[in-house]
Amino acid sequence: MKTKKNRQRPLTLEEVFNQEVTKAPATFSRRSAIILTPLSEESVRKHGINPDILRKRDLGSFFEPQMDARIQKMRYDAYSKRRDELMKIACKEKQNLRNMEAISLVEQANNEKNGSLLTPAEMLEQQARKNQQMLAAEERRLEKVKSRQQKELLSVLNFQSRMVRAQNELSDKAEKEARMQENAVKVKERAERQKAEEKRLQEIRRRAQEDAAEHMRRIEANARFEKEKKIVEQKKQYEREQKRRTRLREEERVAKIEAIRIQTECELQNKQKDIRRRIEAREAKEKDHQKKMEIKRRKEQEYQAEKRRAAHNQIEKNREKVKRLEEKRKSDLTKKQMEHECYQQIKKAEKESRRGSK
Repeated sequence: MKTKKNRQRPLTLEEVFNQEVTKAPATFSRRSAIILTPLSEESVRKHGINPDILRKRDLGSFFEPQMDARIQKMRYDAYSKRRDELMKIACKEKQNLRNMEAISLVEQANNEKNGSLLTPAEMLEQQARKNQQMLAAEERRLEKVKSRQQKELLSVLNFQSRMVRAQNELSDKAEKEARMQENAVKVKERAERQKAEEKRLQEIRRRAQEDAAEHMRRIEANARFEKEKKIVEQKKQYEREQKRRTRLREEERVAKIEAIRIQTECELQNKQKDIRRRIEAREAKEKDHQKKMEIKRRKEQEYQAEKRRAAHNQIEKNREKVKRLEEKRKSDLTKKQMEHECYQQIKKAEKESRRGSK
C-alpha cells in the first residue's frame, strides 16, 4: 500500500514576511526549511538571504536568561531594521527577475521566428555569447553576495562588540551595585545591631521606670485608701452629727409649734370671750336703747296716736324688718371679726415657725 507524503505549499516573499515565529532562526545557515516559489527562491538566492530572517519576531523571542532589557530591545530593533532592508532587496530582485524573464521570453520568441535564418556557426556563437554573459552576471552576483556577506559579518561583529561592551558595562555596574548593596547591608546590619542594643537599654530603663512607677502607685494607692477611709469616717461622723442636730432642731421646731399652737388657742379663746362679752354688752346696750326708743315711741304714739294709727301696721312691719337686718348685720360683723382675728393669729404662728426652722 502506497503512502502519500504531505508536501508543503510554496510560499511567496510576502507570505514569509507576514509569518510570525517565537524562536530565533539559524541566521548564518544557508539552508532553510521554507519552500519558496521559483522567483522568490531565486531572488533570495542571488543575494544570499536566508528566508528565516524575513519572518516576523516579537520582543519576547529575543529574551535570554541574565540579559538586560536594554540589550534585548537593541537586538529587536536591529533585527526589525535588517529584516525590512532585506525584504526591500529581495522584492526589488524579484521584480528584476520578472522583467528579465519577460525580456527572455520576448527574445526567445524573436529567435524562434529568426531561427531559420541563422547558420549553425552563428547559433553556436550566439550561445557562447549568452554563456559568457551568464557567467559574467553570475560572477558579479557572487561578488555582490560576497561583499554583502562581508558587510553583514562586519555589522554582526560590530553589533556583537557593542553587545559585549554593553554587557561588560552592565556587569561592572552590577558588580558596583552589588558592592554598594553589600556595604549598605553591612551598614544596615550595624545600625540594626546598634538599634537593637539601644532598644534593649531602653527596655531595661523602661522596666526600671515601670517598677518605680508601680512602687509609687502602690504608695499613692495606700495613701489614697487611708485618706479616703478617713474622709469616709469623717463623713459618717458628720452625717451622724447632722442627723442629731436635725433631730434636735425638729424637736425644738415641733415644741415651738406646739407652744405657739397652745398660745394661739389660748389667745383665740380669750379673744373669742372678749368678742362675746363685747357682743353681749352691745346687745345689752342695744336692748337698753331699744327700751328707751320703745318708751319714746310709746310717748310719741300717745302723742301722735291719731296720726299713726293708720300707718301702725306698716310701721310694725318696717320695724321688724329693720330688726332682722340689724341682727344679720351684727352677726356678719361678729363672724368677720372672729375670722380676721383667727387669720392674723395663724399667720403670726407661721412666721414664728419659719423663724424657728431657719
